[in-house]
Amino acid sequence: MAQRKSNNRKRKTNRKHKNLARAAQRQAGKIGQEYQNAAVTGLEVSSRSISEFNRGLQEIADEMTDYSKRSLDEVVRAWQRLLDARPFGRLVEIQTRYVQRSYEAYVAEASRVGAVYLGLARKVADPIEKVTRDKIEKRNRLPARFR
Repeated sequence: MAQRKSNNRKRKTNRKHKNLARAAQRQAGKIGQEYQNAAVTGLEVSSRSISEFNRGLQEIADEMTDYSKRSLDEVVRAWQRLLDARPFGRLVEIQTRYVQRSYEAYVAEASRVGAVYLGLARKVADPIEKVTRDKIEKRNRLPARFR
């Protein structure tokens, strides 16, 4: 009889250990899956951010190329006017207008490029911000003991 009770206790203990082992295995599987999901999400977010960054740099390069072309055209026109001008007063007037237009074009271009840079920073940060916001919302939905 004592032997039977001892065997029953051992079986119960073995079942408890097996159940604990299974629970630990399931928990480890969940943690592993969460880690894998986080890694995949991180790669996707990084890829989107890099893609947006590349598009933004291309947009900036296109804008600067257009500005350079316009500026060069303006220089050529100003030189043509200077060469065609006869009286000295006309030369000063042409040069003054050219400097004013060049300055205004430069300020306008700097504003456009600044806006493109700002837009680029926002586009690059959007995917990261979205993932961070989602993680915070998900965390806030968890019971306090799991946070």
